Amino acid sequence: MSISLQLLGNNLNGSIPSSLGKCHRLLELNLAQNNLDGTIPQQLLIGLPLSIYLYFQENRFSGSLPVEVGKLKSLRVIDILDNMLSGEFPNSLGGCENLEALHLQGNFFKGPIPSSMSALRGIQELDLSCNNLSGEIPQFLESFVFLKNLNLSFNQFWGEVHIKKLPTCKSKGGGLSHRMKVMISLVSVFAAIGIAMVLSVLFLFSSRTKRKETTLSNFGDSILQVSFTDLFKATDEFCSTNLIGMHGWFESVYKGVLDDGRVVAVKVFNMIQRGASKSFIAEREALRNIRHRNLVKIISACSSIY
Repeated sequence: MSISLQLLGNNLNGSIPSSLGKCHRLLELNLAQNNLDGTIPQQLLIGLPLSIYLYFQENRFSGSLPVEVGKLKSLRVIDILDNMLSGEFPNSLGGCENLEALHLQGNFFKGPIPSSMSALRGIQELDLSCNNLSGEIPQFLESFVFLKNLNLSFNQFWGEVHIKKLPTCKSKGGGLSHRMKVMISLVSVFAAIGIAMVLSVLFLFSSRTKRKETTLSNFGDSILQVSFTDLFKATDEFCSTNLIGMHGWFESVYKGVLDDGRVVAVKVFNMIQRGASKSFIAEREALRNIRHRNLVKIISACSSIY
């Protein structure tokens, strides 16, 4: 019998008790979106027979990723995004040989991608963005024939991405799911060295009861009237190859080209996801009082339901 423990989306705090590792029949563990902190107990990874998923995202876990994670050989999904984990990836991570999705973005990991991860031949989603990782992009990524989503942005990698098969972009479905409420902030691209840091600010929340597309009519002295349709076209239907970076599940940035040839960055907020509003407010408050030559200029913003 499959046993699952679901405690996501509460206000749980403190550390994970090591005694949880004594649940020897637990196959699914979801502690996401809480206020848990401390380190991830080694005893938890040794004792649990997890074979489906481990969800620890959006907490405040710190310390390193335990070496014992390699003992979870049957686990399919590891999701520990948006925490405060640090240090280098353990070589034992390659022991998770049945892993299909690995989401470790939004932490403070450093160092290179270990060569042992070449053993993750069944991986379909690999997101290591928004860390302090460095070194050459490993060539073994080319052997990941099932890989559908790779995100290494906002690190210090160098070299080429060795992927033979790239997704096509002209599908009518686009890159965003239907009926997703999004808030899009359009910012101009700032080019300094290599890829620019993209920051944006929005000054308008759309009402959840309204389903028609609106545009901001007053956004500083330079007003650009832009619609969701314009941005949909500019980003080639939010194609994955135009994806610059992601932050969790509620914020992503796409490269776009407007009708006048202007190259821009389009930041998309999925306001349905937990944490999106909090992220938006924090960014808005920070940027509205900051002026710096390395911060991008805001062009316009719009809100819509798609």
